[in-house]
Amino acid sequence: MKTLQDLIKDLTGVTVENWKIREYLRIELLDLQGAFLNCPNLTRTVLAGANLKDADLKSANLRGADLWCANLENACLVGARITKNN
Repeated sequence: MKTLQDLIKDLTGVTVENWKIREYLRIELLDLQGAFLNCPNLTRTVLAGANLKDADLKSANLRGADLWCANLENACLVGARITKNN
């Protein structure tokens, strides 16, 4: 499984530190419309307010993900691993 750091390096040849990627994603909105996320690991990901309408989240690991106010209308959650965040 590749990380965003791997993706950036593969596409640009530039290595970006993980903390810089996390900080960027904390303040910027990311448009993944039409993206195919094959078995994404979204453990501890903050998806609060995310529009996941019609998202295919088959086999996604959502353990501990913050889905507060996320729109999951028609999202495919077959096989998704969803556990309560303590």
